[in-house]
Amino acid sequence: MNLSQSRVSPEFLLHQIQTVIDPKASEVKVFPLAGDASNRAYYRLDVGLKGHQRRTIVLMTLADPEPFKQSEEKESGHLVSTEIPFLNIQRYLFAAGVAVPRIYHEDQKNGLIYLEDLGDVTFEAVVKNAPPDQLKQFYRQAIDGLIKIQSCKNNGHSCVAFERSYNQSLLVWEFEHFLEYGVEKKGGRKPTLEDTVVFKESFHRISTMIAAESPLLVHRDYHSRNLMVQGETLRVIDFQDALMGPPQYDLASLLRDAYMTLPEALIDEMVEYYLDQKEKEEKGSINRRQFRYLFDLVSLQRNMKAAGRFVFIDLVKKNPNFLKYVPKALKDISINLNKYPELKSLKASLVRYLPELA
Repeated sequence: MNLSQSRVSPEFLLHQIQTVIDPKASEVKVFPLAGDASNRAYYRLDVGLKGHQRRTIVLMTLADPEPFKQSEEKESGHLVSTEIPFLNIQRYLFAAGVAVPRIYHEDQKNGLIYLEDLGDVTFEAVVKNAPPDQLKQFYRQAIDGLIKIQSCKNNGHSCVAFERSYNQSLLVWEFEHFLEYGVEKKGGRKPTLEDTVVFKESFHRISTMIAAESPLLVHRDYHSRNLMVQGETLRVIDFQDALMGPPQYDLASLLRDAYMTLPEALIDEMVEYYLDQKEKEEKGSINRRQFRYLFDLVSLQRNMKAAGRFVFIDLVKKNPNFLKYVPKALKDISINLNKYPELKSLKASLVRYLPELA
């Protein structure tokens, strides 16, 4: 679906806005926005109002789920729903007090969702050149927002996020996706039988440990490009893939972000800050050594997923824009592979196809 279709022309959009959002609307100008790696598209609607005032609305256009996403949903145990996950999860998070954008109107027939305009200032843009003290403060704020999401409970609400999970099947599927694209396609050759056995056994063991963690609500892409800065407030976007998963997952997404490089000392400090805040909230102690071990394993899994995904986007979706982030993902993979003796054989096998990990 795209804006060349008559159903989503400026005239059509103006009619919808006048009818269901703002009767004072008198004109609409449409400006494409930079999208993400999905098949959704975004536009800023500059709406003229009677009386020479203006307002802006963000339009999200939907398309059928990619085969990649359909496979993920199958592995996560996602149940068939008649409602678009974005709408379902937004309604739940908004009611829970999470700072997600408001929805002004949804037209599911035409695949259009009209959203609150959160501006163009991303967390990434703000923290990229921030001085150390300000950098710490922003990441503390992001972690506070993460804990707010993790505190959300099912409580009988009909939210699709509680019906799917980062189970072992999904974790293994993502590892295998990395093998296919991040190792075989990127390295240019198939792994040997011996290395394949190492990969399978290692991924099974890591996935078993991660899946054994007590699950809570996971955003799934809680990183610097999915947080918008509005004054003193951080707003959360791109939450439609939320599910149940380990507490380390979103923290790893934030601190081992493919788009940001943080000093290792700051990552250590922010993990401790997270644990301090969680212990206050839960009024109990957390095994910090065990948490950190699982944090590193989850980081390893997520960075492998990202490295494979970026190659997939290039080869399958013909979008090379994310290839420049593969080296950062591989660097983070190398950091965690080097931490633990039990990962030595996995590293040795991977290096044969990805010498960057040496």
